[in-house]
Amino acid sequence: VYRIVNSPQITRSGGVLELADLDRILAQREGDVFSYPGHKHRYIIELMKKFELCYPLDPVPTRVLIPGKLPAAPPEFQFPGTGLLRFTLQYDFLPAGVLPRFIVRMHQEIHRHIQWLDGVVLADPGSGATALVTCDKNEKRIDITVAHPEDTNPREPAARDYLKVIRHALRDIN
Repeated sequence: VYRIVNSPQITRSGGVLELADLDRILAQREGDVFSYPGHKHRYIIELMKKFELCYPLDPVPTRVLIPGKLPAAPPEFQFPGTGLLRFTLQYDFLPAGVLPRFIVRMHQEIHRHIQWLDGVVLADPGSGATALVTCDKNEKRIDITVAHPEDTNPREPAARDYLKVIRHALRDIN
């Protein structure tokens, strides 16, 4: 797993792993104690999914995304500036894997593929609420901002319920 995650190719591709590249990434090298034959590759990827290190990008997986290797710079996007619910989780110690695991857990709700190393934009398919979840490693906190659907009040259930879903996912990871 470490060989895959630390592969320079994964960093260059912004966290995208083409499963066809596993033969090259896991090829036997001089001094290796272990070997990783092709029939074990799917097993390794399934372990990475189980431990929330990656998620499939295709219905029949030919690629997975490793959120811990996403680009550091946030993409350009617009998020509502008013009528928002805000919540902050403050940590004494913020483990590095919290946000990447959260992204894996919530990957089906990522809005327009807007994600980066320290943040993600989500959309609740049922209510239309959207959320911006960011991690500030220096301040040891995770900030959650939820925008309600345009036709509802920010204090109405859509925004509150989605905040509850997000908080529950983060609490479960913690």
